Amino acid sequence: MGTFSLLLGFFLRNWFILSKIGGTPSWAFVCNGISLLIYVFLYFLVDIKRYSTRWGNLFRFAGRNSLTTYLAPDVIYFVCWGWGLSFFYKQTSSQLLAIGGSMIWAFLMLGFAWLLTRMHIRLKL
Repeated sequence: MGTFSLLLGFFLRNWFILSKIGGTPSWAFVCNGISLLIYVFLYFLVDIKRYSTRWGNLFRFAGRNSLTTYLAPDVIYFVCWGWGLSFFYKQTSSQLLAIGGSMIWAFLMLGFAWLLTRMHIRLKL
């Protein structure tokens, strides 16, 4: 199903752009395919091969404080942009720099989630 969804999403790019903002079918199928393939891969590693799950501790605080972790980057973006600071990796034509900067940002947000959890700051619905 993951491979089928991924291929269908790329096939639909002939008629729909790949856009999260537009919520296009191609974007939905590509994301669904990637998610299913990652799920199957993790299921194979953890449940079938019985590999250690200690690597998952990296994401523990973000999972326990998910709403705060989800909203914190937007707050940080708006505060930084209000002060006139920009995120260099977002305004670049280099795909490698954009991906690398995004990965660094994601790990910084994991650290920020850890810090907020240690400070007992949580958002709840």
